[in-house]
Amino acid sequence: RVKDQPSEDGRLPENIIPLFPGQSEQEIITKLKKVQDAKDGFWNEEGKKYKKCGMSRETSGQIYKDVAEKLHGYIREEFGKQANWVNQAQLIMDNISYGFMFLNTKNEVLGVQNHHGTWSAIKGHPKIKEDGTLETPWEASVRELLEEVSIKLKRGRIHKPINNKNICHLLHLKKDHFEHCRVDSKLGTGDKMRSIGLFIVRVNENEV
Repeated sequence: RVKDQPSEDGRLPENIIPLFPGQSEQEIITKLKKVQDAKDGFWNEEGKKYKKCGMSRETSGQIYKDVAEKLHGYIREEFGKQANWVNQAQLIMDNISYGFMFLNTKNEVLGVQNHHGTWSAIKGHPKIKEDGTLETPWEASVRELLEEVSIKLKRGRIHKPINNKNICHLLHLKKDHFEHCRVDSKLGTGDKMRSIGLFIVRVNENEV
């Protein structure tokens, strides 16, 4: 575990740049943004296909497999000889995630179940924004919170829509407690080091 301040520079991870010899960072970003947009499109397509069946762990797992297969084919067709470089860059990006860890007064953690059936804090991978910069840890965390959790704020008769502009204020989210961990997901091999950054949020379940 590494106590750290989250990066705010919006740059790609340094170990991605050497994968593309002779290419500028902006050229690499353009390639990865195309992959990201294609991946989002595949997720939307598969989500609509399975929507009528109802979402379950099995359905979610199948969607993940279908998207991965489509994405693999897209990268191979779109980038040809550079497909291997792009796949390696994607692997690096997929091993980085940011999010929130909500802890109540009993130190119980709010978790979400992913397509593998495992539970984790609310987190996800940073995305490349329209301006060509990478989401900061805070931006990625807030977006993932809005995407993964259905939040409704009810105070008496007042119902407020929650969006990325007011969620930090309404849920009292702060940046002052950030934990950065590096996890070997294939123990003892060092082949798949995951970088996970979490903003720790303390909540009183009696006041929610």
